Amino acid sequence: EGHQLSLNANRNELLVGAALKQGGPLKLPIHVEDVDPSVRKLVNAMEEQAQCDWLSLQLDPCLDFQALLTLSLHFERVQYLTDMMRRERKRFSTKLLQRQNKPERPTLDLPTTEPAEQETPRGAWFNDEYW
Repeated sequence: EGHQLSLNANRNELLVGAALKQGGPLKLPIHVEDVDPSVRKLVNAMEEQAQCDWLSLQLDPCLDFQALLTLSLHFERVQYLTDMMRRERKRFSTKLLQRQNKPERPTLDLPTTEPAEQETPRGAWFNDEYW
């Protein structure tokens, strides 16, 4: 679930950035079909990578822990947990090597905005002289 939330946040960030780059009023919701083909390719690549990452887990993590709890002997549990950790360590090291050998992901050049002058807060709550 956390991976899905992260993927959705990154996807939305790309789509909003691309929609802002087009100029004009922002039309919500932003659909993938409404943005440039290059952004569509980035979004598709992100989704495919997330799918590959999920498949590389081999099992839903909850199933591993359910299987761990069903084992009756302590030695079996320790052995199973060791195998789980070994598999995860191998997966992480493979992913790390892939990231080190992979060029950086291209980013969108978003329009920069000048920071607006900060308006002084009004009201008795913000007025130090009042207190």
